[in-house]
Amino acid sequence: VEVAAGEKSIFVTYNCLEISALKALEIIHNQLEEFIYKEESDQNLELVIPVYYSEESGLDIQDVAATQNLSIQEIAHLHSQPTYKVKMIGFTPGFAYIGDLPKELFMSRLSKPRVNLLAGSVGITGNRTCVYPLGGPGGWRIIGRTPLTLFHKDKKNPFGILPGIKIRFKPMTKQEYENFKQDNPL
Repeated sequence: VEVAAGEKSIFVTYNCLEISALKALEIIHNQLEEFIYKEESDQNLELVIPVYYSEESGLDIQDVAATQNLSIQEIAHLHSQPTYKVKMIGFTPGFAYIGDLPKELFMSRLSKPRVNLLAGSVGITGNRTCVYPLGGPGGWRIIGRTPLTLFHKDKKNPFGILPGIKIRFKPMTKQEYENFKQDNPL
């Protein structure tokens, strides 16, 4: 029996040729009784993610600026003001759907997703924002990049971002971005 959590639902799969629906329900029930979402102290955990918002680091920031009639500085300000909450993990391992984005930044997905985004790319679409923890494909509009490494293969939880934690974005200058990368090599 496999269970995948969504934002407001769960998806359950099982092989009905191997176990009955009643047995699957019993397994799920037992797992739910043992399941601890997070420690109380984790519910107040707030992760601050520094972001370099620029044309150089944000592949789509000029398009967002033109569409929304905003400057890059206004985009950075609007994006970094809220305290967000991780709604769910999905799409790829460690990919956090983070909300809720200010309405002034609502944008549609790209009509043609990119094949390879850099790890740390910060994207927006609809009322969500994200940070791509790994390099790979993506269709969200990229407005910046964080120098933080969000994937740690040797840790028990290699991604560290879990549903329910709070996220804040903090604008950084190009120099701060470069210094951070230099001081924290991969």
